[in-house]
Amino acid sequence: MGYHNSHQEIRVLSVEDAIETLTKLEHRLKEGTSVKQRKRVKGVQSLSLTLALADTSVPQDEQLVTLCQGVARCFPKLKSLQLSSEIEHEEHPESHGHTFCIPVQALTALLHPNKGLKKLNELTLDGLYFHANDESIRILVKAISRHDGIKKCYLYDTKMTNLSSGRSAMEKFVSAIAKKVEKLVIIGCRLAALEEAEAGVWDGSCLVKLCRSTTLQEVKLHNIRELQEEHMVLMSQALTTNTSIRKLSILKTQELADLPPEESLHASNHRQLDKKKKKKSSRRSNRQTLSSDAGTLAMANMLRENTTLEEICLSAVDFNEYSAMFLGNALEQDNTTLRELWLMIPAHNGGTSSFPVDDRRIEHYLRLNRAGRYRVMQQAADAGGSMIPTGDERKFWINTLLVSKRDIDCSFFLLRNMPSLCDGTIR
Repeated sequence: MGYHNSHQEIRVLSVEDAIETLTKLEHRLKEGTSVKQRKRVKGVQSLSLTLALADTSVPQDEQLVTLCQGVARCFPKLKSLQLSSEIEHEEHPESHGHTFCIPVQALTALLHPNKGLKKLNELTLDGLYFHANDESIRILVKAISRHDGIKKCYLYDTKMTNLSSGRSAMEKFVSAIAKKVEKLVIIGCRLAALEEAEAGVWDGSCLVKLCRSTTLQEVKLHNIRELQEEHMVLMSQALTTNTSIRKLSILKTQELADLPPEESLHASNHRQLDKKKKKKSSRRSNRQTLSSDAGTLAMANMLRENTTLEEICLSAVDFNEYSAMFLGNALEQDNTTLRELWLMIPAHNGGTSSFPVDDRRIEHYLRLNRAGRYRVMQQAADAGGSMIPTGDERKFWINTLLVSKRDIDCSFFLLRNMPSLCDGTIR
């Protein structure tokens, strides 16, 4: 292995061989390695650890924990870690003896506040299945709560199950990590137990806790199969009083199936509605429309109170004229901080693409927000209606006006609320 830069990639074909290599490396670092080589190895800040094992039928729990402990000892200055698997796991991994899975103790070894990666800032888990019991989950949650460095977490197609009860342990993991990180991305993960998801009884408690986080600034929830409209309502209610989250993106799985043609969703980066087709199918799709409106109405009510969110991405399929009316009312009457509202559709490559919402009233108030409507309203309230800025305040408003000079709506709004800007004699 070479260490000529701060990034290292390790592809594990055999756990035993990988442990032996790390053991030898650790011994060389302690005994015979030169100071220059020691700095190169311990200076690695980014690591991609890929599990590509040939034989997954042999239980390797202890070896996998030892492997992660070795990684923590050999690369103590890691700031970014990506742990991924090239092995496809079954839908019900806990019931198949030949399915590759990882003990949650291996993750704990990496996140341990004393013996783990203390400087870790960014964690990515991709394509993994973790199994645990009550005690190991408790220890993992405790380790996360005591880790002071981690700021970003990316979870892709990852599951975590409590083998003692058969329940999902991802809820506890997500709830714990949401209290520490500033950015959390969850894509294609199973948060609820399979039985809860199929029966429709999942309460989504971890999503509510996530939306009550005081550290999170950016949240993405994409392709979560168990996410239903009632969960959107609960999340919106929790976001009402949140003062940390600035960016929110939600794309539900069921909306990926029956998308309208791409040209009907956007043309020149704008959404076009086929009103005639909508009238014909309104009676047939009324139940789905009402369901979609429930989540959007809850989000609109949230925006009337929330003063932190600056950017929201929603599903293009759920967005209709009723959604526009709800959100437009919230922006017109109460919200002065939301700056961007994007719609999202699945891209052909399996990812997502986004474009601005095509509603003139919404876009009008978003532009006013970007031009500083919050500052204008706040100053008007503080001054009791007297809008005569002096010194730095005046300079700020003139600069704001110059930035928005190509947008007549914004310029008119600023000048209407602060006519003294036109008076060249005021200093």
